[in-house]
Amino acid sequence: MAGLNTKLIYSLVWEYRERWRVPLPPDGHESEGFAYVEGQVEGAITGRFRGINASRQRSDGRFLTDARGVILLADGTAVSVEYRGVGCPYPRGVEPLDDRTKVTVAARHQTQDPEWQHLNDVVCIGTGENRFTDDGTRLALFDIHEVIWQPLSDRPTARPTRDGVTIEDHPFDLDALRRQRLID
Repeated sequence: MAGLNTKLIYSLVWEYRERWRVPLPPDGHESEGFAYVEGQVEGAITGRFRGINASRQRSDGRFLTDARGVILLADGTAVSVEYRGVGCPYPRGVEPLDDRTKVTVAARHQTQDPEWQHLNDVVCIGTGENRFTDDGTRLALFDIHEVIWQPLSDRPTARPTRDGVTIEDHPFDLDALRRQRLID
């Protein structure tokens, strides 16, 4: 089986300009967040980044990243981006400024720029972390890699089951579901 090939296309650093977090009912152990972020993108794609991160924090402390924004290239071209992923709040240090949140994301891009239009058709992956500067400013740092498609040449081209399976073979029994709910 072929390994996953990627190519680093840019590094992104954003600063949280404004942030809000709202506890969710019933007990407030989870929360919804909204943050306005700005930053820089450097690499094969270079430009200014502006966006929002509407992350959700689960009761286990993990963050579900849901960020959207735009990379503005020097020539005025815009590359729309979406990052979805998971942030895990560790390692934690004794001093809060030493804390890190490791983050992995899937990234999608949309643009009309001929040089980067191929990104409209691929999913990119990113790794990064949240960390603090010495003055307490929270930053997010990411390396975004394009996943390079490769044919699955060593995989058989065969149906996964011997006999065709149809929905009639597995009917949905609504009455049984209703009975089960009455028992529970």
